[in-house]
Amino acid sequence: MRLGLPATLVTSFEPFGAALSQWAYGLPGQQPAGHQIEYVQGHPSGGGTGYIGTIDNVEVFTASIEQGRSVLFPATMLDAVSYRLVTPDSFFSVEYEEGDDPWSGTVLVRFAQETVWHDKPIIDLVTEDAPLDEEAPTAVE
Repeated sequence: MRLGLPATLVTSFEPFGAALSQWAYGLPGQQPAGHQIEYVQGHPSGGGTGYIGTIDNVEVFTASIEQGRSVLFPATMLDAVSYRLVTPDSFFSVEYEEGDDPWSGTVLVRFAQETVWHDKPIIDLVTEDAPLDEEAPTAVE
């Protein structure tokens, strides 16, 4: 199956993100031969994902997903991100809930995010030692 470029890989930090990070930040002699590896300064990250680098024109991010699992998809798959009002005049709200101990309360942040995705293939890559998840597909076409 061809995804085409640009493509995006989201992976767990251990073990793949750590190795890819060493390649992206390491000395040229530590990188695998025959691959173009770069780190783009100022590349956007956030929202639970961290940019590691670009390897053979594939942008690589780490996220809080199962160890040993990675997801590869076309970078153009996300079409739009929008937000709805959660109060009559704001896209978010922040509240403090006091607990039994006044020094250990909870801050609640509410927002309503909506994403629109194109109907394109996603490849779910799983190593042999990844925890089994009966509901997770091995590939989606």
